[in-house]
Amino acid sequence: MRRGLLDYMGEVLESTMSIGFMDIRRQSQITGLIEEVWSNISVHFSRKNIDNPDPSTASTRPVIVNVTLHMHGNVDIRNGDTVILKLPDVDAAYIIDAFRGVVGDPYTVSSRKRANLVMSQLGRDDIRDNITPLP
Repeated sequence: MRRGLLDYMGEVLESTMSIGFMDIRRQSQITGLIEEVWSNISVHFSRKNIDNPDPSTASTRPVIVNVTLHMHGNVDIRNGDTVILKLPDVDAAYIIDAFRGVVGDPYTVSSRKRANLVMSQLGRDDIRDNITPLP
């Protein structure tokens, strides 16, 4: 019975949360440039809703997504950081999709840090040229 309950809980989590990797970029106080400070941090995320400004052209970017990130409590993420969320394939061999957004105020719930973001989808060229590869 207990195993069945754990399997059920796993299925619910799997259907509502996904696992990805994120890079955190922050404005340098010395140079003023936005620099990557952390890369490939494991993160769970849940999408609240998805909006494409022009539904007649579903393949047109950007797609806007409201996302909640769920991460370990010791992740150094701050208000104003730029986050790149990378969605890997099932084997984590390559990035199948990526989103960029700016963090509001991260908060902690039950020793897990969370952040809500509005993110826009990145194109294939951006993923290839401007994103740190998966570990």
